[in-house]
Amino acid sequence: MRIIISGLLIIFSMLLITTIPAAAQDLKAQANQITEQIKAIDKQIEAEPEKYEELLEQRKALEAKLNELKDQINAVAAADKLYMVKYNEGNKHLKTGRYSEAVTAYKASIDLYPDFSATYYMLGFAQLKLKATAEARTAFKKTIELDPNNAQAYLALGNLASKEKNESKALANYNRAIEIDSSLSKAYFGIGNLYLRKKQNSKAEDAYRKAVDRPSL
Repeated sequence: MRIIISGLLIIFSMLLITTIPAAAQDLKAQANQITEQIKAIDKQIEAEPEKYEELLEQRKALEAKLNELKDQINAVAAADKLYMVKYNEGNKHLKTGRYSEAVTAYKASIDLYPDFSATYYMLGFAQLKLKATAEARTAFKKTIELDPNNAQAYLALGNLASKEKNESKALANYNRAIEIDSSLSKAYFGIGNLYLRKKQNSKAEDAYRKAVDRPSL
C-alpha cells in the first residue's frame, strides 16, 4: 500500500510541476506581452506626440487588462497552495486510517482543481476503504477519463469487477492495465485468480508465473 501511495505522490508532484505552473505561465506570458505593448506605446508617444490622446487610451486599456491578469495569477497561486494543503491532508488521513476525513479532503482539493487524475484515484482508494464501491468505481473511471494511461485505475476497476464476479469486465480491465504497464504484477495475479475460478489451471499458472516474474507493485 505504501508503494502505491508513494508512487501517486510522485505523480502528483509531477502534476504540480507541469500542470499548475503551465496555467500560471500562460497568464504570465500574456502579462509580459501586454507589458511589452505598453512599452511600445510609450515609445510611440515620444515619437508621435500628436497621437498622445489616442495612444493614451490604448495604454489605459492595456493597463486595465494587465491588472486583471495579475489578479488571475494571484488567484491561481492561492488555489494552488490550498489544493496542496487539502491533497496532503487527504494523504495523511489515508495513511492513518481516517478514511472519511481523507474523502472529505480529496473532494475539497477536487473542488479547486477538478482535472487532476491522481486526486480521483486517491479518492477512489479511500472510498474503497469505506466500502463505498459505487463511488470508488466512479472515481476510478474519472481517473481514466482524465488520464487514459493510468494502469493503476484499470487495475482497481479490474479488482472491483472480479469481486462482483463480472469476469469479462475484470479481464478486460486487467489486460488494459498490462497493455499500459507490462510490469504490473497485481494485474497478472488478478488474471490468474479469474482463470483459477474458472478451473482453467494452465492459464492460471501462466498468469501467476508472469506475476512472480515482475516486481511487486
